[in-house]
Amino acid sequence: MQATDSAAPVPATPPSNGRQRLGDIGFIGFIALCVLVAWLSVHYHGGRLEEEALAARQQVAALDAQHLESHLALTLRGIDLTLQALLENGPPAEAGHTWNGLLGEALRHSPQLRSLSLLGPDGRIIASSNPANIGHRPGLGGYQPDGSGAAPLLRIGPPQAGRDLIDGAAMDPAAALPPLYFVPVLRGTGRTDERSLAMLAAINMDYFLNNGALPERAPTDHLEILSFDGQRLLDDNAPFDLDLHQANRTLAARWQAGDENGQVSEILRDKRYEAVYRVTHHFPLGVVARFDTDAALAGARAERSRQETRLFPTVALGLGGALLGYIFFRRAGSRERAARQAAEDALRASEARYRTTMDAVRDGMWEWNAQTGTMRWDRRCFEMLGYPPGAFEVDFPTCLAMLHPDDAPLVSGQLADQTSKAEGFSNEFRMRTATGDWHWVEGRGRVVEWQDGKPLRVVGTNSDIHARKTGEQRLRLLEAALNAAANAVVITNPQAVIEWVNPAFAALTGYAESEVIGRTPRELINSGTQSGEYYAALWNTILAGDVWRGELVNRRSDGRLYHEALTITPIHDDHGALDHFIAVKEDISARKAAETALDAAHARLRAVVDNFPGAVILEAPDGTITLVNQALCDLLGLQQCATELIGTPSADLADAVSRNFVEADAFISRIRTLREHARPVQGEEIEQVGGRWLERDFVPVHAGDTLLGFLRLYRDVTERKHHEQALQRMATLDGLTGAWNRRAFLERAEQERLRHLRTRHPTTLVMLDLDYFKRINDTWGHAAGDAVLCDFVRQVQSGLRSTDMLGRLGGEEFALLLADTGLDGAADLTERLRASIAANPIEYAGQHIGITVSAGIAPFRATDRSVEAALGRADEALYRAKSAGRNRFESAADDGDACDQACSA
Repeated sequence: MQATDSAAPVPATPPSNGRQRLGDIGFIGFIALCVLVAWLSVHYHGGRLEEEALAARQQVAALDAQHLESHLALTLRGIDLTLQALLENGPPAEAGHTWNGLLGEALRHSPQLRSLSLLGPDGRIIASSNPANIGHRPGLGGYQPDGSGAAPLLRIGPPQAGRDLIDGAAMDPAAALPPLYFVPVLRGTGRTDERSLAMLAAINMDYFLNNGALPERAPTDHLEILSFDGQRLLDDNAPFDLDLHQANRTLAARWQAGDENGQVSEILRDKRYEAVYRVTHHFPLGVVARFDTDAALAGARAERSRQETRLFPTVALGLGGALLGYIFFRRAGSRERAARQAAEDALRASEARYRTTMDAVRDGMWEWNAQTGTMRWDRRCFEMLGYPPGAFEVDFPTCLAMLHPDDAPLVSGQLADQTSKAEGFSNEFRMRTATGDWHWVEGRGRVVEWQDGKPLRVVGTNSDIHARKTGEQRLRLLEAALNAAANAVVITNPQAVIEWVNPAFAALTGYAESEVIGRTPRELINSGTQSGEYYAALWNTILAGDVWRGELVNRRSDGRLYHEALTITPIHDDHGALDHFIAVKEDISARKAAETALDAAHARLRAVVDNFPGAVILEAPDGTITLVNQALCDLLGLQQCATELIGTPSADLADAVSRNFVEADAFISRIRTLREHARPVQGEEIEQVGGRWLERDFVPVHAGDTLLGFLRLYRDVTERKHHEQALQRMATLDGLTGAWNRRAFLERAEQERLRHLRTRHPTTLVMLDLDYFKRINDTWGHAAGDAVLCDFVRQVQSGLRSTDMLGRLGGEEFALLLADTGLDGAADLTERLRASIAANPIEYAGQHIGITVSAGIAPFRATDRSVEAALGRADEALYRAKSAGRNRFESAADDGDACDQACSA
């Protein structure tokens, strides 16, 4: 016993006061460190709250901008297609009444437009959905993208105050938008000749405000649509000042530099704003979403302040209490802590096993106090809806509010009935996720505690069944789509026994579904028209796992034959074994009948073409020649006969004969353009090498709305063309000298004046008058005078460029039109001509007749209303040259003041 006693354990020596003091100091230091960490954590969390709030608000602004940009792009694309369709399919410009009705009908289907108008070649409205606009000439400056009004693309103009084009007024880009305004858009056909037309539409910008294009926003948030020059086209009553205007111009500069979307920080009215922007891909417009940064961060900053003023003192107080508790229970609590640690370890182990089980089945667990309405969700219940664990306080009303409106009444009633019973229950319902979507969930539960015969505590699980429910819905949609399909669909097993058909099969064959299930198509609809080899090739294809496509003649239930286009697709199971066949049948009886009728019509057309008094070629839409007569081969100089061209590409024929034409490349490109536009063209004249002229008609051939091909007719019009050219020379040239006559010269000069106004390229007129010409007539006779005039014209024209023009205005008075030439260049040319004429006398009847010329020079001015204004100034300068002694020239300055500069021999 003593040995046993001596072997008993000796109690540990209690620690000294010094060691206890060190322990206390260490614990106090730890508490202080915890307080510091808690303060830093609260501060960091507050900063994160502000960053997340700002990022969330930026994302909302980006979604708002994306929504408005998408709506805007779709609307403008619809307008562009409407204008293009009207230009391409509308009647001739002369049919004004028809145009007005057509535009009014188009406007009735376009709520986003105020009016639709047709512009003539002179820029004046010749037809409109609003009769008040007709005759009005709207300004077309400032449209984007830059280009001509005839360009075949949608160009967007600056906003105009007023309701429509007739009362539209220009707006100050730096001013706020008025209550009533519109934005004009323009689209041309690409033509620039005298028959060019364009469509002008006035967009009702209120359409975007009243049609849900602008989502609901906070009072400090604003959405705007801007043009590429920074001008507002639409806003949601955002305040407007010079700071905001300059910010918009800065954003527009970014867009022009290629920055199509992003975000920037701005200081407007001494406040910081965030601007999120997007640029439309096909139009020169951008969308800007702005929000006040301080307003966006107000909630986060309030939460941060609350945490710093409440949470941190609470943590500090708790840590202080912990310090006191440590000091109070330090010695007495050692044994209790050991026991509690053992219990906690056992509990954690139990919870770990339970959580492992729940994680394996991916279900969430919940608990509901039916008396108080409080609930508790575990982590998985939150995660399956996209929320972080503990994202919000859960109670029964909150859960009902998260249910789909169609499911909430049903689930509420089922719970009231099911929780009155002892057995378990389950429901399927949709709940709103963190992203706002609806997610299918199956809830199962049981009452585990009762109080006075009423349920008190209910526990259960939530299972994610969204994938299953979505799959079931997809299957229902697929079946509905097959039932609604116009083509017949048949599903068979590998032995070709029918398992399912859609209603279109009954419409095609006359057999009801109940008559065909369990039978094979061969028993029902085989007509015997196809051979056994045909069916053998079909089966070999599908049994090899390939899709078979072909045409069959089958028999309906009433015995009538019909043509069908058949596609059979083999279906394999997960192991690669053949499982089913799916056959899709299309009734092509009408198409076959049409092809037969077309062959007969083609034969009749062949006879007509062979006897047509002209060259004929008919090609398919893909460019293959389908019909041609021998007259075409003879007219175009081909060695082939007509039948050899059938089935060859028309492009090869065009390449082969193009060398016979003066403009070979233009001949080929014009045929390509005619085919692309597919519009009838008559009477086009083409010149061949050797002086022969052909006339071409181009006719697209349609059967209803179907394009069958293109017909081209050629005729030899050489004799008529030569006669027209002779008449043209007689109408435009002076009969004696060969210079342009007065009418033709003035017409050309007017064209150059208009070009000068458009391009600001310099253009100059020079008046020429032979000095003492009457003496020549009186001394040598009128025949000598005519010879002098002809030789004078020859000398002048030898010193001119191909772009210059010499015209005889009457008697011995001539004029020069010098394009792209300023006053100095005209003066140099005039001096050379004057010196050459004076130095080269004319030889007539063995005598030399010396002549001199006086000249007056006047450049076109921007203020000239007609050619006569410039001619008048040139004539005044000519008069000064005559008065100053002749054989010299005088010039009028371009600034309107007569120039005294003169040059003489």
